[in-house]
Amino acid sequence: MGHNDSALLDKLIKIRERYPDLLKKKTAFGGGKIQSVLSKAVCEAKITEDEDEQALSIFREYLDAYLEM
Repeated sequence: MGHNDSALLDKLIKIRERYPDLLKKKTAFGGGKIQSVLSKAVCEAKITEDEDEQALSIFREYLDAYLEM
């Protein structure tokens, strides 16, 4: 019997949607193969130094969501 992670994924996707500017430069590391082994909520983007704060913010929100589980 598998674990149902739908609620967590929904939460992570909602978090990701709050960072549209950060994710404008989406990328697919490893030719997109990483998507097949990671969650649908994965955030892959090339960022500049100016976007470090946003990247840190989304990282913290994702970490908080995982810690709440």
